Amino acid sequence: MPTRRNLERLASLACLLAACSPPPGPALPIAAPPAASTAPSGSVPAPAAVLPRPFAPEAAASHRPAPAPLPPRVPVPAPVPARTGLARGTGTPADLALAEGDAAFERDELTAAKAAYGRALRLAPGDPAPPAGLARVTLAAPELDLALGSAPGNRSVLALDKDLAAARQKSPDFSPLLREHGKALLVLGRADAALAALRRAVELVPNDLEAVSTLAVTLMSVGKSAEALPHLRHAVALAPDDAGPLTNLGTALLLTGDTGGAADAFEKVVALSPNEARAHSDFGTACLTQGRIQRAVTELTRATELEPGRATYRSNLAHALELAGNLEQARASAQRATELDPKLGSAWINLGTIATRQGRYADARRAFQRALALDPTDPRPKANLEELEELERKR
Repeated sequence: MPTRRNLERLASLACLLAACSPPPGPALPIAAPPAASTAPSGSVPAPAAVLPRPFAPEAAASHRPAPAPLPPRVPVPAPVPARTGLARGTGTPADLALAEGDAAFERDELTAAKAAYGRALRLAPGDPAPPAGLARVTLAAPELDLALGSAPGNRSVLALDKDLAAARQKSPDFSPLLREHGKALLVLGRADAALAALRRAVELVPNDLEAVSTLAVTLMSVGKSAEALPHLRHAVALAPDDAGPLTNLGTALLLTGDTGGAADAFEKVVALSPNEARAHSDFGTACLTQGRIQRAVTELTRATELEPGRATYRSNLAHALELAGNLEQARASAQRATELDPKLGSAWINLGTIATRQGRYADARRAFQRALALDPTDPRPKANLEELEELERKR
């Protein structure tokens, strides 16, 4: 169903943001710097203050009335996701066309949905629902990624931006219109305008799962992962059995330093999607940040089994194997990563680190120099080359 697909595309963006293991470990690309982190997992919390006990003789205590029993806890019902259909059930010709478009959209029949929404627009040119429907179809196109700045010059999205802006002038508080315009602005790379539209959409309809998720991912994209957390938790509450919101939550927790919470979230994603390579890769990466090396090896190995052609998974597995002391296996995995993607700098860094530990300094130097050539701004290859020179001098 297209709404679910959009959430999965948002989850993919979040996975690209996850990059929390220390150098020279796996370097998943970061789209934006993380927000201020909380205390890292494993640090010892400050002891709570011990308050002095009030004077209370036993004789006086024996005459105190028994405390009143606590009222029974009333379970809080889970929030219900808002409906995303645009038809209102009025039975007018335009509303029937909207209903037809909604049904086609849910069946992933985008051409039929576009035709129906277009007919609704001709029948009711002043109604904000048809432009929102046409925007849904345009933004659901498989060639578009719901990521910040993924298509800044796309003509269809640029035209859509103008149409939605005009429709918002007439109907400034129509939530579906705001949600779709926020998505279009996200794709065009206009983060501030996207955030304004999405915040208003969520304010108007707090349980719109797609609006909440898109707002959270946009915040993460501009380095505001801590601000995204309440929205991500709400998205998970709206769709507890959906891997997409949980994946986004795990990524934000990882970026804000809550490695334990991130690992818990990713472990639930693995339970929901046991045959998804990305789920195992995310969980394995979180385990690496916790120092759970063997579990990381297990999860990252599974990711490479499910998707053997993904260089990033091979590179991350190489790092985990190196930390586990399995240097020959690590070397083979890193080498394979460089073959799958010769431009993946983290794979060359891992290959050089492994070669250094094996005493193959010439191979290490070539690997680090390759990584440096790929990205001269990356400080890791420079630092590794300096350390390598020091090792060679000592030898």
